[in-house]
Amino acid sequence: MDLSIILPTYNRSNVLPKALERLTGQNTTADYEILIVDNNSTDRTREVAQTFVERSERCRYIFEKRQGLSYARNAGIAAARAKAFAFTD
Repeated sequence: MDLSIILPTYNRSNVLPKALERLTGQNTTADYEILIVDNNSTDRTREVAQTFVERSERCRYIFEKRQGLSYARNAGIAAARAKAFAFTD
């Protein structure tokens, strides 16, 4: 695994599909994963994320109940399979 892309999200189910379409549609030879870190959302974030997890083996869903970007990022780092990671919000 070359890269873990960590995507923290909170109540952005309306824009999450577009972000995930762009990330999963990359034209690259790099081996990468996308970690969708749900930061205790109360909207349809889990449902939206699950559709991408089912469609792409690159995507994984992580739930972080503690509110705050640093908690979400740290949950993503802890779950990352690659030694290199990138954040995108």
